[in-house]
Parts: sequence; C-alpha cells; structure tokens
Amino acid sequence: MARDLDLIAIPWTDSVCCAEQLVSAIVEACSGHQPTAGRFDGEKWHSVDMSKPASHPHGRLVWTILLQGGAFIDLGVMPTKFKDVSATASAAPKKHDWSMGPPDVPGANRPMQS
Repeated sequence: MARDLDLIAIPWTDSVCCAEQLVSAIVEACSGHQPTAGRFDGEKWHSVDMSKPASHPHGRLVWTILLQGGAFIDLGVMPTKFKDVSATASAAPKKHDWSMGPPDVPGANRPMQS
C-alpha cells in the first residue's frame, strides 16, 4: 500500500454494531491510531480530531485511521437505516417508472427511445 486504503462499510444484515464500535475494532485490529492532526487551508492551520467522523453525501460518515509507516485507512460507514425526510413519511414509497428513464437525472422525464 503506497499511501491509503479506502474502505466502505455497508450494513448487510439486520443486526449490526454501531459505526463507532466498528471503527474501534478496525483501529485495534490494525494497530492504528486516530490523533489530533493539523490541516492547512491555504491561510492557516486548523486542528482536526481524527476520532470524529467527517460527514459525506448520503449520510456516509468517514474516519481516518493512521497506520505505522505513514499509510492510512479512510473508512466510510453508510447509515444503518434510511431516514425519510419527506412530508409523507408514513406513505408507501412510489415505485419509479423506468420507462421514463432513470430517476433524478436531467431529461429523465422523457420516454426511452425504442
């Protein structure tokens, strides 16, 4: 490994541990550590506590685990449950009409060409 290893943890069963337990287990298994480090933004240094996750798209939380020799693991953990923020959270989700193209893509509301 030259510099880093990007890992994604995705809940696969109904019974999973919390993200913090997973991070702790991986830190222990690889003899890693999560110190407070510095980050330079072009103007000044900022302190970064690597034991706290960074938020990423789709609810993914990312921890950085430092390894011996300067390499590190970026561990992304997906949330265990989908959080419905719509006004109709109790309603059954609508199925997407794939004949109209993929969802959330510009121009998707047009019929597919045969």
